[in-house]
Amino acid sequence: MDTKHYPLGSPESYIRVQTSYYKRCRQPTLLGDFTELWVPWSAETLRQDLSRQQV
Repeated sequence: MDTKHYPLGSPESYIRVQTSYYKRCRQPTLLGDFTELWVPWSAETLRQDLSRQQV
């Protein structure tokens, strides 16, 4: 995995699956690497994270 970070306000850090939203996050492992995972995210929190033009 590359060292790219997923900024909170970046639209590509989120996906919508049917009526649910998910945020891409990086979880550190015990070996010092990172594992990419998708965390369930609420629509209200998504509106707070992104600007009106990005939503």
